[in-house]
Amino acid sequence: MQKLLLMKSRLSALALGLLFGATAQGQSLQVSSMDSVLYGNSFASGQLTGHINLKNTSSTSKDYYARRAKVGASAVVDSNYFCWDLCYPTWSSSSMGTVTIPAGGVANDFSCYIYLKAAGLVGRDTIWYTFTNAADASDTLQVAVAWELSTTFGQSELAALAAPVWMRDGKVYTQEQPWMDNVDGVVLVDAFGREAVRWNGVAELLQGAVVPGRGWYTVRFESAGKTLRSERFLSL
Repeated sequence: MQKLLLMKSRLSALALGLLFGATAQGQSLQVSSMDSVLYGNSFASGQLTGHINLKNTSSTSKDYYARRAKVGASAVVDSNYFCWDLCYPTWSSSSMGTVTIPAGGVANDFSCYIYLKAAGLVGRDTIWYTFTNAADASDTLQVAVAWELSTTFGQSELAALAAPVWMRDGKVYTQEQPWMDNVDGVVLVDAFGREAVRWNGVAELLQGAVVPGRGWYTVRFESAGKTLRSERFLSL
């Protein structure tokens, strides 16, 4: 039995081509960081776990409900549950209570879990979650978490998928992935939130892009002005 391997690419932003944030006018939530795709070897037993950290971008404190909006249709996932204000069993799709996120604050309360249907399965399921402002039902954010199972994932492959940006010889690189087809701009942001470099698409990162200095940086992958996903790295 191989050890269960799952990836956590939790750095700042909205995720993947499978992630669509509803962009209602006055929307107050955005993804601060999340596990956009989790990978596991399906010969392993147990469950896979994901996290979504949410930021209230408005100027006032707000309360939010969580709801499991849609479950993927493949044969990979047997059942799933999530935690928000409480942990909700597999048969419950909506939170009874809310989580309060202060103005400009980040909530790390959300986690989601799946049980694998059987050993030896190959495929991907996507589960959608919707977060709604308790005081304004039109203020919502929908987020997708993908779960991908294989019988051949090894430790080195999963390590590469876990960190789609990395440093080598003073340059930052990325590994091409399907969700990057939607990326039309990449922004490098320093630790103070200042834009350091902007690129058109991912071509520069695939070849290795020069980092302007030392410190923590965030790479934001954008599509039509929205952040699909962010990854953080340290330049030494």
